[in-house]
Amino acid sequence: MNILILNSQKKSLYLNRLKKILKTYKDDRVILYKDKIKLKFIKKKKINLIISFHYKYLIPYDVLKFVNFNAFNFHNSDLPQNRGMYPVLWSAVCNKFATCLHRISSKIDEGNIIFIEKVKIDKDKSLYQAYNILENNSIILFKKEWTLLRKKINLSKKIESKKQKNNNFSYNNNFKSQVLLSSLKNGWHTKIKEVQKKYNLICKLF
Repeated sequence: MNILILNSQKKSLYLNRLKKILKTYKDDRVILYKDKIKLKFIKKKKINLIISFHYKYLIPYDVLKFVNFNAFNFHNSDLPQNRGMYPVLWSAVCNKFATCLHRISSKIDEGNIIFIEKVKIDKDKSLYQAYNILENNSIILFKKEWTLLRKKINLSKKIESKKQKNNNFSYNNNFKSQVLLSSLKNGWHTKIKEVQKKYNLICKLF
């Protein structure tokens, strides 16, 4: 199987762990790509599966169709809440954390859920600590699911997934995210409880 990992961030411990899991089977080939993806590239590399891991671009419909919609995205929020950018930041505001893998559809973070697990994180933890907890949890969950997922993809069998609920959904606003982040003196090392206080203060100003 030819597997494409789409990632717009710098290399990280979690990306390396994901690559290691995907390389478990010697017959599989893993390719890392960070730029806007096009069908020409997918066809040339004969990609069978796409994994989006902190990728900032939308994936074109013709690309999804070519891989038979075998395209999955990691997203650290309790979907359908906090779709879009900075899910950990807004999960801290809501005090509701989760790790999730979902199918990629034509709309941002709206695809069916492959797995999702709620995670309790103490308010005295920082955003950075919360990020690491959620990343670690998502990799552990993926490792448990990978063998079965791979088998079903290879055999062209249906992969069980759950449709997201239409109620209680939200999209993260990039402008509001930047305003909130810029107000945090300690940035990503700000405690969750302080993020919530700062958000409430900003809301009063608008």
